[in-house]
Amino acid sequence: MNAKRILSAIGIVLVGIGIIKMSIIGYYPREVPLFVGILIVGSVCAFIGHKLPSK
Repeated sequence: MNAKRILSAIGIVLVGIGIIKMSIIGYYPREVPLFVGILIVGSVCAFIGHKLPSK
């Protein structure tokens, strides 16, 4: 696998975890910064992975 697919996959998995945890399972107010951070990092990874040139 190339770096583009790996980075995109990591980003999508992180965003999925954040969305599932926040919307389906629920969260306590003290956990909000953690899951917002996961969503931001996942979105940035997916975006960068999408923009990388493919070989």
